Amino acid sequence: MPYLTEELWEKLAGNRTGFLMLERLSDFGPEYENAGADAELDWVLSFISEVRGVRGTLNVPAGAKPNLAIIGAGEETKTRLARHGDVIKRRARLEEIALSDAMPDGAVSLVLGEATLGLQVADLIDLAEEKTRLGKEIEKLEKDIAGIEKKLSNEKFVSRAPPEIIEEQHTRKADAEAAISKLGEAQAQLAAL
Repeated sequence: MPYLTEELWEKLAGNRTGFLMLERLSDFGPEYENAGADAELDWVLSFISEVRGVRGTLNVPAGAKPNLAIIGAGEETKTRLARHGDVIKRRARLEEIALSDAMPDGAVSLVLGEATLGLQVADLIDLAEEKTRLGKEIEKLEKDIAGIEKKLSNEKFVSRAPPEIIEEQHTRKADAEAAISKLGEAQAQLAAL
């Protein structure tokens, strides 16, 4: 089809010459910008990402569809939820989204804007097994951090290694520390169930 598109471009574009695929895409002016729509789409994407992240961290089975309660939702959140609830349920793999005044039993919490989300996972995972798995992952990451710190404290290594390798080690350490923090939060939430 690219050949047909190029032929049409050549015949119908008028005074334009050259290949269509090499032409600059038109710039859209500020009249096409919509900050409200951008904010709303960002909210929907954040909502789905947060729920998927918790599901992944806690090893909730992919086919399982937990319920989700929203506590402390403002008017804007309620409006967005009414508008995009079906998409959120489908993309975050949720059975039901309900507004609530209190955190339901067996739910882990996450914060999105002014609201707290309660994802009900206690019936979908083996809590003891999941706590053990999270503990093992944290131990593994702590060992990785200790190894990185050992490398970085070795004067010979630091003096001979290229700067990008040193930077990579610092990045790996920061990533591992962030993962430990996230897993520790998940572990604490599971302990509270």
